[in-house]
Amino acid sequence: MPLALCCGDPWHYDPSMVSGNPSGEAERVGAEMLADEAPLSAVEVLAAMVAMFDSGDPTRAARFVAADYLDHQGLGQGPIRGVDGFARVVATSHAGYEHQAVTIEDIFGTPDRAVARIRWQGRRPDGDDVHRETIDIIRVKNGQAVEHWGAHT
Repeated sequence: MPLALCCGDPWHYDPSMVSGNPSGEAERVGAEMLADEAPLSAVEVLAAMVAMFDSGDPTRAARFVAADYLDHQGLGQGPIRGVDGFARVVATSHAGYEHQAVTIEDIFGTPDRAVARIRWQGRRPDGDDVHRETIDIIRVKNGQAVEHWGAHT
């Protein structure tokens, strides 16, 4: 069963909060995180970043991604930097699909790092269905992601 962040507790399972849920709960969780200006935990930051990939909308990226953010994985042409770089990765991810659903299968963290196993499902314009998983790690400082590492499984 996919793991979803609920009530600020990274160990609480609540399937209704899973990104991609038709009820739109992932968006509600993201909005609640945005309304709360206290520094977010690493798990909350990573969950918010995944929600942006699921929705394709990075407009709230500056809340969760630091100006000096460094994405070591990038888009295959080297590292990506900053909030605009993160937004470009989200846009690029969605551009290749007619529909894309991104869900967290497992997530855990320490005060400054979070790790998630993420499932990506989508349909390309040519009709190909894509199903993949990634392992993503972020480092957080002052409630924002400052580094990201990722690997396909």
